[in-house]
Amino acid sequence: MSPVARTFRSSAPLVAAVVLAACAVGPSAGGSSPAARPGRSSISTAPPANRPATLAPGTSLVARAVNGSADVYSAASGGRRTAHLTGPTPGAPLVFQVIDGQTDRIRVRLPVRPDGSTGWVDRAAVRTFTTTWQLVVDPGAHVLQVRHAGRVTETDPVGIGQGVSPTPAGRYYVTELLRPPDPTGSYGPYAFGLSAYSPTLTQFAGGPGQIGLHGTDDPAGLGHDVSHGCIRVANAVITRLAQELPLGTPVEIRSVRTGR
Repeated sequence: MSPVARTFRSSAPLVAAVVLAACAVGPSAGGSSPAARPGRSSISTAPPANRPATLAPGTSLVARAVNGSADVYSAASGGRRTAHLTGPTPGAPLVFQVIDGQTDRIRVRLPVRPDGSTGWVDRAAVRTFTTTWQLVVDPGAHVLQVRHAGRVTETDPVGIGQGVSPTPAGRYYVTELLRPPDPTGSYGPYAFGLSAYSPTLTQFAGGPGQIGLHGTDDPAGLGHDVSHGCIRVANAVITRLAQELPLGTPVEIRSVRTGR
């Protein structure tokens, strides 16, 4: 099943920048688990400055809205307000991947349609953090590369979108972490929401066609085109990633034809 159904209901925040939520129309998932500790050692506060610090190779800058919401503007100064964004579910943090910024605003990738949207947010409205994690999906090879500090730490088989509902190529990031009520169900034990949206489905299972990275109850589908656009991995893989990846982790989905 995919894209990620936006009928997820949020539960109480468990740690730092992560909210785990229930899947579909089931009751909210409560409590915490040892697996719900993503990014404990991989996120650090970036030094305050008028511009993003020079980042080491394999490091990305993430911005988290201080008050859970942020206005988006069309320019680095002045310009018009184009959107007011909040967290993906009630009580969930709102995060952005930082592109650049040398003024009182920073340019960020946005978790909205159309894919690849960017905008500017006030620096005072966010706190910035660094992450050394990155995901690279090669749909043609049906593999997911997990990278840490620029080094490939593992390569896993994935299931991707079928021809009529492909997995969209582009540069995205992790927007949320959710925990379905049934760890043996369609989404597996965990599901990451991404800032990507289906190019062919404007709605799915009550949601807006958001692309997810999640586990699966059908491991035989890994290595094949089987989904409505989401990226499926083995349940052991998504459980491990839920322990490691912070929100804001960059996700590169390469072109099916070129692998780039």
